[in-house]
Amino acid sequence: MQKSVSHFYNEEFYQRRKFQFDLAYPSLHRTAEALVARFDPKTVLDIGCAKGYLVYAFRELGVEAYGVDMSEYATSQSLPEIRDYLFDADVDQERLPFSDEIFDLVSATEILEHLTNHRFLLSEIRRVLKTKGVAIAAGRRRARVTIRSLAGTTDFGRLDCNPTHVNRHPAQFWIREFETHGFHYIGDLPKQVAKETLLLTHPLSRSGRLLMRCGAPGRWIRAELAFAIRRKSMLFEKV
Repeated sequence: MQKSVSHFYNEEFYQRRKFQFDLAYPSLHRTAEALVARFDPKTVLDIGCAKGYLVYAFRELGVEAYGVDMSEYATSQSLPEIRDYLFDADVDQERLPFSDEIFDLVSATEILEHLTNHRFLLSEIRRVLKTKGVAIAAGRRRARVTIRSLAGTTDFGRLDCNPTHVNRHPAQFWIREFETHGFHYIGDLPKQVAKETLLLTHPLSRSGRLLMRCGAPGRWIRAELAFAIRRKSMLFEKV
């Protein structure tokens, strides 16, 4: 991944986003529970793991989990209990630091939109996954967000202002790309589980944090907006 991209996810970024364990972990634990209940993985890799909270969630559930991220700052700030299970790698061009066919499940959410060479990573995901292993992928839309996020009628402008999001595409594009690399699209992560993850892990700047303080209605609005600027989380099986 480009050097400027990894530098974007530095100490200032994480302090500004208030990406803290007590806020992020409950929803990520819910995601891990849903994936364990459906696929019963024994080994998991989270690509784009940030501070490793999802890795921690899987390990709390008894799963042998590891993480890879482009930000050395993020992995250095992980919980001491999981620091030895997290690795730094430029996944745009560097091989994943794992042997072939050792994972039952690979998560690649919030990473594909940052890549200039996503096909390299897709080939690496296939390499480290076991046959019949599952990959979960999600990222940013290219579409505009609307005020009426449920009806989808009124233009609200682009809420995604992150300059590192250089590779945004609709879901069908990613389905074709994964299938070209030897995967079969098997469905989506349940919408409610995906929303619960977005609710706490991706604040919409100051406005999002204000909504979080408005009780259940504010949290619901914030979850709808966050979900509106991201695709569904897609599930693929290695064939």
